[in-house]
Amino acid sequence: MKEIELKLALPDADPASVAIQLTALPMLARRKPKRQHLHDTYYDTPDPHLRQANFDPDGAIFGALEVCFVADFERTRWEVRRRDGSKVEVALDIGHISIGNKTTPICELELELLSGQPAALFAVAQTIAHSMSVMPLAISKSARGYALAQNTLELPRRAQPPQLSRDLTLTEAVPCVLKEMFCQFTTNLVTLRTSDDHEVVHQARVGWRRFKSALRLFKPILNPDTRPSLQPLQGLLSLLSELRDLDVARTDTLPPLQHAFTTGN
Repeated sequence: MKEIELKLALPDADPASVAIQLTALPMLARRKPKRQHLHDTYYDTPDPHLRQANFDPDGAIFGALEVCFVADFERTRWEVRRRDGSKVEVALDIGHISIGNKTTPICELELELLSGQPAALFAVAQTIAHSMSVMPLAISKSARGYALAQNTLELPRRAQPPQLSRDLTLTEAVPCVLKEMFCQFTTNLVTLRTSDDHEVVHQARVGWRRFKSALRLFKPILNPDTRPSLQPLQGLLSLLSELRDLDVARTDTLPPLQHAFTTGN
């Protein structure tokens, strides 16, 4: 069966105490957590050819494999049973991804639907969001590890062609298109936590504009009852707009005028 998951970054969480914060939530307070230590070592060629080929049927690549990166983290899991009969596993991962002297932290939640409808995932996520800051996380640990190895972890995410096939109906294709655009928006927001690259801000705004345009385009076939309100995002979007204005002023508008403030009287 296909796994249905929702990944969330915890941008303001203290890794040392976030498990205690979660345990204090009424939803999890009476659930006994399960803990395990995970140490995943990823191998690939320096290219990385194995990841690109996605298989090695004749074993030609095997001899050239070397350690690409390591993901080492503690996982704490709770199982939430909701009144509607749905079950959701809440997994907190705390640790790091490393290669040589390079490292990036892991501090995230994975919500997995064990039974019931996908709406249960969002209900659980909303409950958690009332107590701590969360952000959608579109990139997997393995993708972050490869990006760390290739020094591309903090690069802006630009628009990418959505993965579509000819046998998809319009109703099936629309979520794929919206997903790519929303991922561009949220991935750049997550990157913005550690990057001061002005292009990250720009690409976050590009992703949002594309997403809103697609919502208008597909409005006739979208279920209005399942479309969330975008009003709570207005404060964030206004801040992104102001930050983008400052970036344009700093990089485009003011540099040609700097001589006027540094020469003469």
